Amino acid sequence: MSHESEIKALINLVDDEDESIFFQVREKLLSHGVEAIPFLENAWEHRNLGEEFQSRVEDLIHDIQFSDVTESLKLWVENGGRDLITGILLLNKHHYPELNIGHVKSRIEDIVIAIKSNWNDNLSDRQKVVAINRALFAHFNFQGDNDDYYSPANSIMSSVLERRKGNPLMLSVLYIEIARQLGVNIIGINLPRHFVVALKSNNEIQFYISPFNNGTVMTLNDLKDYLLRLNLPFDTKFLEECSNLAIVQRVLLNLSNSYMKLKNKDKLTEINYLYQIVKDRI
Repeated sequence: MSHESEIKALINLVDDEDESIFFQVREKLLSHGVEAIPFLENAWEHRNLGEEFQSRVEDLIHDIQFSDVTESLKLWVENGGRDLITGILLLNKHHYPELNIGHVKSRIEDIVIAIKSNWNDNLSDRQKVVAINRALFAHFNFQGDNDDYYSPANSIMSSVLERRKGNPLMLSVLYIEIARQLGVNIIGINLPRHFVVALKSNNEIQFYISPFNNGTVMTLNDLKDYLLRLNLPFDTKFLEECSNLAIVQRVLLNLSNSYMKLKNKDKLTEINYLYQIVKDRI
């Protein structure tokens, strides 16, 4: 029996009243992964077999999509999290399973192209940062979301690109990716409560930048003053370069906090599961 024929035959048994039979059907459909989704969606849309059938199909689609994200995230982690934007967009697909990743990347590339139109390799590092800031915060009008700071949308890249608002971490991720494509070495700094980035050259940090505050350039003393205002002692660990794995872990922590505030237990459970996958490798 072909995969297509088997999937269709299994879907015919989804509404079986015998729970043991449904359990076996469910496991087999899950084993087919995303290949089964178009057939399940078609059955949900065109078959009028009652609420139980509809509900089971919806749950199956969701479970397959979550499993796909989970396995992809595990693979990304096992490979060392080398490409930050890939890890970020895997989390994005958890919220929007039908996400067109190519479209999201194209929107980022549009920003890069706009910057390159006024770019030359003779620019100093500070001039390059000024050019990035001008494009992001003056031309494209990205800004920190102070009105709904804890919204999950602020931690989801496609939403940040759509709304042009985000939290310090996701705006920093966007900044890092744009700089990477421009050949500028911008790194993440895991500052408590307020993620920032830094320009690094010749193996040394030149200055710090806050994408949440329109790309404000900061010195080491500025960060020391910030820690003082939080009643936190100065600790060099707060100023260390943040790995891609640690950045994705912090995104998941932000999402966990958002769903906790919203009392969305289902989303919270899934986010915490994804968090554990990343945490176990750091």
